[in-house]
Amino acid sequence: LTLLYLGFANLPPSPPLAEGDDGAVYGV
Repeated sequence: LTLLYLGFANLPPSPPLAEGDDGAVYGV
């Protein structure tokens, strides 16, 4: 799942809606 969120890693969490396998939280 982390690979799917790599594109969101550079975006600010707007709120955090998804959590990657590495524990980092990404926003859409």
